Amino acid sequence: MSLREEKLLEDYFNELSLEAERVPESRIHANVHLALNRGSQHVRKLWKKRLWTATTAVVITVLLLVSAGSWMGEGSGLRNALKPFSKMSRLEAYLPLVIQDTTVWSAYEARLMKQVGVSSMEKEGHVLTVDGMIADEMGIIILYSVDNKTEHTTRVDHLSLTDNTGTIKGSEVIEMREKLELGSTMNITRLTWGGEAKDLPEEVEVLLAVSTNAGDNSYSANPEELINLSVPIRLDKKAMEEAGQSITLNRALVVAGQTIDLKQMYTGSTGIYLETAYNKNNTQDIFGMLKPRILLGDDRDSEGFYLPKQVQKEGRTFNVFKNDSTKPKAPLRLTVDGIYALESSKRELIIDTDKQQIMKAPDDTLTVNVEEASDGHRVIVLKRHWTDTNKLNSDGNLVLNILFKDGKGGIHEYDQSPNQFNLNDLLIPQKDGPTVAGNNLYFIGKDKLPQPLTFTLDSYPNAIKDVKTIPLR
Repeated sequence: MSLREEKLLEDYFNELSLEAERVPESRIHANVHLALNRGSQHVRKLWKKRLWTATTAVVITVLLLVSAGSWMGEGSGLRNALKPFSKMSRLEAYLPLVIQDTTVWSAYEARLMKQVGVSSMEKEGHVLTVDGMIADEMGIIILYSVDNKTEHTTRVDHLSLTDNTGTIKGSEVIEMREKLELGSTMNITRLTWGGEAKDLPEEVEVLLAVSTNAGDNSYSANPEELINLSVPIRLDKKAMEEAGQSITLNRALVVAGQTIDLKQMYTGSTGIYLETAYNKNNTQDIFGMLKPRILLGDDRDSEGFYLPKQVQKEGRTFNVFKNDSTKPKAPLRLTVDGIYALESSKRELIIDTDKQQIMKAPDDTLTVNVEEASDGHRVIVLKRHWTDTNKLNSDGNLVLNILFKDGKGGIHEYDQSPNQFNLNDLLIPQKDGPTVAGNNLYFIGKDKLPQPLTFTLDSYPNAIKDVKTIPLR
């Protein structure tokens, strides 16, 4: 592998690691998925070339060892040379994918990764193979591959874990709808248990839905477009219990005058799970923490894990961070740069869709367009703009409650399906004027509604900077 290719691979992983660790909590838009898919294909091409070079070196080494054995008059020279390679784990093929994922990489280094190697029946030219897994009392990480034997590109739609009744026991933390070209595609997914680990069955089914429509990867496919593949895996309940540690915190983190209650923390082989709640006596509604991160180690030698996702579990909110299983007793600290929050009175967003005007909003960073498809369906396109003075807002989330009121008080729900719209045109913002943080789409159907429409903000990127740190372990 040339130095240039080595540098490209290193730059890609550095960029991917930075972006993944700062991924927002809201749904990932289509343009982000497409960028990740293009990036992963690029790395696979580079890795194949690197693997070819490494394989050539291995063959030469084996031949030299065989020759050396014959020189010494030992007929077992070939067997001795091949012995280390015959034991090579299938999991090692995933190392290029996990080299910058501390949780998976450290679990591999700490020998916590379990090799599975179970394949599904072939269905419509597709085979699912679960190669490895890591599980604890909060979740599971699965290393799997999909073999596409057709001549058409398909894509992963979603993956879940079920018991023998079909009840979902584990859901993906972040859905990665990767395209499946001809041949084998490797992937890694993280799932959280829907209930208590002690209530899980001894065996669960890994269900992977493959979409035959590879064109649009931002929305779930229709049922008739899905190929459902399944693989049973056994859970080692005792090993899961020993794979982590629960710590009761009951501490208060005060940021910008608002209180975040830190209730409990679980550190396991699948990550660090920090349970938080926003104090009911706060004067503002908190939507999230600004750049929260777990610092592992002391001040002289620390590693930062940014928040990739929040999950809801039995009415409790958990912030899921990465973990390093090779350092089970290292100090842990939580650091935040501030919060995203608004006063309750500012959570109304009023839009006149006929005039394409925003009549009420928390600030002046939003603009609106209303687009109409050929079949008459309409979509509200909200754009968030930011400059150097408010760039902290760019990483926050804008989320509207699904219910909204029309001008006469009627209650409606916006749709979440794209209908006949070209999502690439709608989701990718134009680069004119102030930087656009992203487009938010709300499909409101064909009906001509009385104006204006009133929405409630369930989340808004109003950043209040206030850096705070609190020890956790």
